[in-house]
This record gives sequence, C-alpha cells and structure tokens, in this order.
Amino acid sequence: MRFRIFTFFLFLFAFSNAYGVTCEELIQLVRSKNLDVKSGSVSIDVSRYSLFADKKSYFPKVSFNAQFQEFYPYQTMFSKSWNQNYSYGLTASFDVLNFQKRNKIELDEKLLETSKRELSVTVLNSVYNAVGLLLNLKAKEEIVKIKKKNVEDSKKILKATEERYKKGFVLITDVLKAQADLQKALSDFENAKLDYKETFNDLNEVVDYALKENEKPEVILKEKFPLKSLDYYLHLAFKNRPEIKKAKSEIKVAKAELNLQKSTLSPSLSVSASWNKMDTTFPPDDNNYSLSLTFSYPFFDSGVTKFKVLSESRKVFLKELALKKIENAVKKEVINAYIAVKSKSEVLKSAFSFLSFSRKAYDRTLKEYELGVTDIVNLLQTHSAYVSAQENYINALLSYNLAVLQLLKATGEMPGGTW
Repeated sequence: MRFRIFTFFLFLFAFSNAYGVTCEELIQLVRSKNLDVKSGSVSIDVSRYSLFADKKSYFPKVSFNAQFQEFYPYQTMFSKSWNQNYSYGLTASFDVLNFQKRNKIELDEKLLETSKRELSVTVLNSVYNAVGLLLNLKAKEEIVKIKKKNVEDSKKILKATEERYKKGFVLITDVLKAQADLQKALSDFENAKLDYKETFNDLNEVVDYALKENEKPEVILKEKFPLKSLDYYLHLAFKNRPEIKKAKSEIKVAKAELNLQKSTLSPSLSVSASWNKMDTTFPPDDNNYSLSLTFSYPFFDSGVTKFKVLSESRKVFLKELALKKIENAVKKEVINAYIAVKSKSEVLKSAFSFLSFSRKAYDRTLKEYELGVTDIVNLLQTHSAYVSAQENYINALLSYNLAVLQLLKATGEMPGGTW
C-alpha cells in the first residue's frame, strides 16, 4: 500500500514537471509578453489618445478668472487715497467651423490605422522569429539525443576493443584509439547540451523569459508539407502581408497631411461668451456680459501654403513608390521561399538516403570488427560517418521546416497549426 502511494505521488511530481511549449502557446506568449509587441501596443495608445484630444477640441472651453487690483492714487474731490478693484467671472468659447481641426482629426485617424498596421508587422516578425527558434530548439534536442547515443556507441566500441585486447587479438593502440574516441564523444555531448541551452535562452528572451527552465519544445520536424501553386502563395501574400497594408495606410496619412496643409487658408468661425462681476468693493455687485463672434478667412500668405501643398503632394507620390517597392520585395520573398522549399525537400531526401546507408555500414563494420575481419580505424571512421549522417539529416530536416516557415511568413500566415 505504501509503495502504491509513493508511486502515485511520484507520478504526480513527474507530471507536474513535464512542461512543454507548443507552437500555438508560443504565439500567445509572443502576443502577450514580447517587448516589441508591447511597445507597438503603447504606440497605438499614443495615436488613439491624440485622436481623442483633437475630437475633444470641438467641445466648449470654460475658464474661471478672478482679479484683485489695488491702486493709488484714487482721486476724490478733496484728497487722494488707495482704492481696490475686484472682479471674477466665467468665459466659454468654442469653434463653430474649423477646417484645419477637421482635417487634423482625419490625419489622426489615419495615423492610428498606421500604428495598428505597424503592430501587425511587429507581431508577424516576432512570431516567425520565435517559431524559428522553437524549431531550432527541437533540432538541438535531437542533436543532443544523437550525441548521447554516440557516447553509448563509443562505450560499446571500447568494450569490444578491450575484450579483444584481453584475448590478444589486438594491440593496446586499438584500446587507446577507442578511449580517445569516447572522450571526443563525451566532449561533443557536452557541447550539444550547451548549444541547446543557448538556443533556449534565445527563445526565452523573445517572450521576456516567460518560459520555465525545464520546458521542452512540443513540435515535430516534419518530412513533408503539402505545397500548392506559386500563384496561390502570391495571391495570399498580397492579401495578407501587413507591410503592404501599412504602406497603403501611409499613403492615406500622406493624403491627410496634404488636406491639412490645404486647409491652412480656409475660413474659421468661433463663438465666445463671458460673464463677470466687477466693483471696488468685495463682493462685487456689477454684472458684465459679453458675446463675441469671430470670423477669420486668411486668403493670402505670399505663396507659402501653395508651395507647402506642392511639397506634400510629392510626399504622396513617394509613398506610392514605396508601396510598389514593398510589393516587389514581397513578391521576390514569396518566389525565393517557394523555390527554397522545393530545393530543401530534395536535400532532405538525399540526407535520408545517406543516413540509411551510413547506419547499415556502421552496423556491418561493428560486426566485422567483433569477428576480427576489420581494424579499429575502419570501425571508428564508419562510426564517425554515421554520427555525421545523423546530424546532417537533422540539419536538413530543420532547413526544410525553416524554408516552409519562411514561405508562411512570406504569405503573412500564422503557423499555429502547422507544427
């Protein structure tokens, strides 16, 4: 009974420490923890508050004013003396018509839209950077396993060599070579573990160190992805890529700035009303009221506005050229990624064949060495080639998955369910 209880709690402990991060979970962490994404969210708040402020400027402004004045001389019929003036009151004013304010609000709306597009670009880049690191981490994990198996195989070779040495079939040099090979395997194993930890830290930095130290990558490096036509991916990219949407928003901003500049020589109408109490005694008793209507129409500024409008119109053209450049860059990125996926698929097939032949060669050479029909040098070389073939296959597998990831990035898709 005690053994069962102990086993139960051991299972709970093991389960509670079996952490893993999936692709979907990582994307959520990037959205909530990544510092660049947080900065983009703050930039949106800045634009939003600026828009609210300009909209509020249409509402009346009310101010309270009070004044106390003591002056000398106050001349009477018979003498001079000190005297005082007291006043206080309220003033309200608001703009009935102001084209510049209206266009400024339109500009703020376009800037807010651009900030949102900029955040989408940041999220896209941050997600694909994080997922790429997650795939790298999975590959490093597999390399660690290979290096660990390499140590076990080296121990197996050393044991076989020592047994043959005891029987007098080989010289001591064979044992020394096997021992050296084991030490190299142990060193490679430690370096692989270090490489894994460094990659994990790189990934953890992207999510502001939200991952636990013992979390493992819960992704699968796939050997095959369904590939559609190039035209399909190009259409998807021009539809989804936030860089293109952002460039279009920047054109709208430039046009809004042009309209704002044009409204410099536009009429405005404002209303102001005030009420004051004034007297030489406190509290003052005399009521004073005022109402003013101000109409302004600046119609001539020696051509300043004209040339500023021309300048802003050229900025619109520059933004249109920038959009075309971004579209061309996206098209090139999609084509290159599409070609890379096809190429990396062929490389992966070759790496798999090389791995299969290397495994067979090593297994056969180990048996031949145990039977005494080959030497230690041939065995160690075959073993080293087999280990290299395993690493080469994992690297080819990683390159293929990263090429697919790059194609997804080029089309602006989120890779949540891909791995």
